Amino acid sequence: MGILALLAALALGVPAVAPQLPLDPPGLSGSLLGAHLHSRFLAPASPVNAAELAAWAREDGLQMVAVGVPLTGPGGPATGLASLATWLDAAQGLPTIPEFNTFTLPATRQDAAGLRQVFAVIDSALQGRSGVVAAVGGNEPLSAARGWKSPAEAAARVALEHQLWHALGSDVPFCHKFTNPRIDPAGTTWADLDALWTDHQDAICYDWYASNGDTLATLDHLRDLGDQLGKPVYILEAAVPLNQPSLRDAMASRVDALLLYPWLAPDRGEDARLAMWSLGTDGSRAPGPAAALRPVARPA
Repeated sequence: MGILALLAALALGVPAVAPQLPLDPPGLSGSLLGAHLHSRFLAPASPVNAAELAAWAREDGLQMVAVGVPLTGPGGPATGLASLATWLDAAQGLPTIPEFNTFTLPATRQDAAGLRQVFAVIDSALQGRSGVVAAVGGNEPLSAARGWKSPAEAAARVALEHQLWHALGSDVPFCHKFTNPRIDPAGTTWADLDALWTDHQDAICYDWYASNGDTLATLDHLRDLGDQLGKPVYILEAAVPLNQPSLRDAMASRVDALLLYPWLAPDRGEDARLAMWSLGTDGSRAPGPAAALRPVARPA
């Protein structure tokens, strides 16, 4: 089944069949397979603690994890950073990409001065943390759902956060999760994204979803740009169409890391349909419909 037919099958709800796609040679050439952990699981009200989470990550064979760091709630960013520190202590040796969704900050901190203050606190908490691969700014900043008036307005926010981060003198790479131009403000082009990756990003970070119009060709483009710029390509969120391991490996082989979304979700709650695992009220883990995509199950 070609990728266009595959997407059509998804849209029409056709029963899953193994896609016949041109796959790369066996072996993923160093690509890392992992998952995205929603910020709710690092928040103080999380149903599981960091030590349990880290143990589960190793059990599942995750090779990298992106974690959402809560910036709001009691204690503000300090509480989220304490939760992140607990995770990093428990998950030593597991590469982690912490994500700081600046759009959740109060309106009073949405200007340059407010962002600079928050970034200074975040950077100080990350210094000396060998497991941190990169820091991620405002979540999906190019999405039209942010209410931007134009592509230029969205791009300005990306450039501002990147500039403020490095003005601190931080040596931690910084990026944002970009989205397909199809769901960005009208008039956004791939050339716009490429220019931002070239001038205002330290890595090519992206959320890949077939429903947004992404295909294997999207990953080919990101790989080629990464090679050209000498920057790694991290897919920080992805839902593999039809839950096919062969397609998952075809995706992963094109990038430096493919992180499935989400790793955990509340049972029958938000994102549970896509979750690798869902958590019941008794704390037990029940395999979700995407359990077959566990990296530990990847063929050698």
